Amino acid sequence: MTSTAVPTRSTVTQTTTKRVTFRSAGETFSIDLGNASSEAFTHRAELLKSTLQPLYQNTFASFNTLTVVSFSNGSIINNMDLGFASTSLPNNTQIASVLIGVASNITTFNIDINNISVDGSQVSATTAEPTTTTAAPTTTTTEPTTIKTAATTITAAPTSTTAVPATSTAAPTTVAALTTTKVPPSTPTVALSTTTTTTVAPPPVFILTATLVQPFVQELNNKESQQFKELEKQVVVVYDIIYRARYGLLFIRSFVIAFRPAVARTRSDNTEAEVGVEFNKTASAAEIPTTEQVQETLVQAVTNVSTNFNITFESDSIQVIRTPFTNSTTAAPISNSTATANDTTATAATTTAITATTTNSTATANSTTAITSITAVIDTSTTSTTTISTTTIATTTTVEAITTRRVTFRSAGETFTIDLANPSSQAFTNRAELLKSTLKPLYQNTFASFRSLTVVSFSNGSIINNMDLGFASTSLPSNTEIANVLIKAASNITAFNIDINNISVDGSQVSSGVSHKISLIAASCMVLLSWLLSSQQ
Repeated sequence: MTSTAVPTRSTVTQTTTKRVTFRSAGETFSIDLGNASSEAFTHRAELLKSTLQPLYQNTFASFNTLTVVSFSNGSIINNMDLGFASTSLPNNTQIASVLIGVASNITTFNIDINNISVDGSQVSATTAEPTTTTAAPTTTTTEPTTIKTAATTITAAPTSTTAVPATSTAAPTTVAALTTTKVPPSTPTVALSTTTTTTVAPPPVFILTATLVQPFVQELNNKESQQFKELEKQVVVVYDIIYRARYGLLFIRSFVIAFRPAVARTRSDNTEAEVGVEFNKTASAAEIPTTEQVQETLVQAVTNVSTNFNITFESDSIQVIRTPFTNSTTAAPISNSTATANDTTATAATTTAITATTTNSTATANSTTAITSITAVIDTSTTSTTTISTTTIATTTTVEAITTRRVTFRSAGETFTIDLANPSSQAFTNRAELLKSTLKPLYQNTFASFRSLTVVSFSNGSIINNMDLGFASTSLPSNTEIANVLIKAASNITAFNIDINNISVDGSQVSSGVSHKISLIAASCMVLLSWLLSSQQ
């Protein structure tokens, strides 16, 4: 008997994401809509999703998901990501036609049919056509199973009876030996499926710092404080207006990362704002502006006398400290393997076990590594039976909590050049490596909890150096202890200067105890000398 098992194949559907943007004319943008955590954002996002998702589901059989990404000013610009099966992807015009077709029927929000774009490409209402989707019939073909059994022949010899007077004897019955044809062993094939994971690249974001002519208060250290939220709203509005006017739909949003005391340039303590500027993640590298263009756009806007913002900037303090080009992460290639058990020969009443193990491991912070073992047991006795059992063992990785401290110090007497403001320049790279190679060993030797040192930026006056130091949160040194490493090493470092009177940790100035002691000794000597001179007269 021959039994052929039909191979089982599992297909993973790949998804393609389309960024859809449309304008709600006549609606007023509020600053809360720029914050993805706000009630206003959540409410509007749910409104758009509950209204539009059923429309796309009914129009395209390949539609999978709708995610509201962000809102921005002008009246309200709505940005959504739509996911479709890659094998049946509608074109940009068909995607936009759904919005154009329902615009007149939706009353809960407005759709400006002349301001709709898909993946950054404007779609005109005059060229859009109704989209008709016809589902292709699904045909399932099952391969027949053929079982052949060899014929069995039984031949009986004739029975002879001979009569004898007064005696009757029956001759023996002769039965021919049975002819049996062996059943050949079955040859099953088991196909093990694999899953392909696609990692979506993050959107391009530039991080800028700028000094605001506004006194810094301690409440700005707390993102939940009223002072932080009010200043955040003002800053976001200004950045959105400037970058929306310059880059249109290519610009997505701006967001405040932190406020901190600015390095003193005058007698007043102003506020430094660290702000992220996000651009469309579907745009090509050629469409994304350069670091210089992003910085110059803000500088020109705040120095333009015709603009009237509620916030005053120190234009010479504006700089890009991080770009999507210098901080990109390349994902490790994903290895996919397929194990196939085939061409297995066994005699009757023989069991052959085939084991295939597929292991995928990914090491990331806060990740779980899953090890899946798949065992196929094939019994090739009279009837062919395939049993597949799956066991999943989850291993949890514990990640150490890290606290970051921003350390700033001044290199007095050194000259700042414009190249030092560009993280991509050779001058920035050289100085960052110089600071890191000099200071990192000092912190490693001083604190067992020290984990990392990253040079963030340089600014003018002579040269202001900004670094982020990472420590294990369970054993965090104080600001004074962190600053003391620089103070003690200052006199021994010749590659660059450390002004021990201009060191701050997380915006708090740390004074040099050494310099205070010297001043006290000097003052005591002057008093003693004055007393000796006066006693001699």
